[in-house]
Amino acid sequence: MGCDIHQKTFIWSTLERTYIDSSLLVEDNAWPGAAYFNPIVDGRNYFMFGVLAGVRSSEHEIMSRHNGIPPFMNKTAAEWLLASYHSFVWYFLDELEEKLGEVKTALEKDLSEELERFNQEMASNKILASSIPEFDSILSCEDDEYEEKTKRFKSEKKRALEYYADHKACLDEIKWHTDSVEKSIAVIEDYTPLSFNAVESNPSRVIVMFFFDS
Repeated sequence: MGCDIHQKTFIWSTLERTYIDSSLLVEDNAWPGAAYFNPIVDGRNYFMFGVLAGVRSSEHEIMSRHNGIPPFMNKTAAEWLLASYHSFVWYFLDELEEKLGEVKTALEKDLSEELERFNQEMASNKILASSIPEFDSILSCEDDEYEEKTKRFKSEKKRALEYYADHKACLDEIKWHTDSVEKSIAVIEDYTPLSFNAVESNPSRVIVMFFFDS
């Protein structure tokens, strides 16, 4: 069964001395800028679910998050959410952007380490070093053609091809993860100026909550 992420964004109200659901501000036309709080995670990105809340993945999970329902939430609304969803986490806006930046840095380190391992393998594996163009061509083939082109490979060359295929898959995964984090950071950066204007340039007065279903 699939899992979906949901987001609520809250803005500090100096007048009411509490946080207000930004969607209510849009409905009341109290602050049209609130409409620009687009989803920080778009779709079923299980890597990002894991990063934000440890849901469906634990890779690069942000441990220093706020778990549960924010304490300022209306009791009735909180009870309804708790009955319908799970894995509630929340962040101050500036805090979330900082944490995602740290995840991006960790992914850049993963990439650097994988490339270093590959270069070391290339230096010690002559078959791999001399076969990269051929391997690239083979890995782009359909299954039948792949089998035909590799059926006469000796075991050492098969192992080299398998290693290279795993390496490329690892690079693709790191790139996808990095792209996911960068997209989330870009969303925050897009609406940060709007939120700053609304809360007297204080990003700590914007809270983003995530929660999940199924």
